[in-house]
Amino acid sequence: MSRIVVLLWLGTAGTRAAAQPDLDAWAQARWIRLSDPAPSSATLQHYDPKLVASIEGLLDQARIAATSLDSDTALARAGEAKAMLVAHPELPQAGWLMAERHLVEASIRGGVEGGAAEAERLTRAALVLEGPRARAVGEDRAPAQLAAPTTVAVRGLAADDVLYWDETRATPPLSTPPGEHHARVLRRGELVWAGWVAVKPAARAIALPVPSAVACSRDDLAGVRIAKGRVQAPASVRCSEWAVAVPRRGGGVSVASCTAASCGPLLAWRSGDGVVYSGPPQPRTEKPFPTWVAVGAGLGAAMVTTVVLWRAGVFEGSEPGRSRWEYVGPQSSSAALRF
Repeated sequence: MSRIVVLLWLGTAGTRAAAQPDLDAWAQARWIRLSDPAPSSATLQHYDPKLVASIEGLLDQARIAATSLDSDTALARAGEAKAMLVAHPELPQAGWLMAERHLVEASIRGGVEGGAAEAERLTRAALVLEGPRARAVGEDRAPAQLAAPTTVAVRGLAADDVLYWDETRATPPLSTPPGEHHARVLRRGELVWAGWVAVKPAARAIALPVPSAVACSRDDLAGVRIAKGRVQAPASVRCSEWAVAVPRRGGGVSVASCTAASCGPLLAWRSGDGVVYSGPPQPRTEKPFPTWVAVGAGLGAAMVTTVVLWRAGVFEGSEPGRSRWEYVGPQSSSAALRF
């Protein structure tokens, strides 16, 4: 049974169709079958505008209840909005909505006796997510201050992953204030992970549970490039056996065989190269004996024949021949001579 080799085509769909006979011939000559890379990793659910509208509606209800001095209803609606945001970090504006929710609750807590400390904590949590806001008109209270930022490394990202930190594209290491942050990770333009990340004041690194790319998938081979006539693959490639092909000017393809992150040279190939003979079956010829075997066998036979003939006396010389005459007389009277 032919083994399957994943083929990464670095060209347009049109050139792939034109080069398919060349690729098929290359695979047939090696007794393999070619397969396209597996689809990308499972992505999170798509953006849901109805969900966003529901969250914004809850925040509006909380504000109206707060201005009506109905703090219980206001806190209940703000709590519902928080639960929905915690459950749906995939929303690109989840961080901003969470910050708004914190400020709504802070305004409610600050208006009740003994709620100043909680209001201050919620205000700082909002600042961590969206940064400081301009002071509102008529506001006499000094805005809350953020803690000094800390520099943290980010683990768990693939080479081509794109990180959005608090709704802004960021490149690790991050300089960020301690607190809860909103993070999203995109891979090849698709969202593969999102969540809420707590950064402690003494933290030096954070680990994001981003799913690894599936071996031999488009994500696994996403970083493969051709540079200076050689295939360059990221060290993170996990595919055990694959090939990369590009179209050649004037026809044909250039193909390189790869194992994990190691690839061989690009070799030219065209339909008809390496065609296997398909004529009528030919008689099988036995491999002849070496010449020295035949000569040795002949000499041995001659020696054996010589010994046998010698033992039989064939080579002994005979005495010169002599003639002997013997007369025998008549044996009876009836045999007398007659005239």
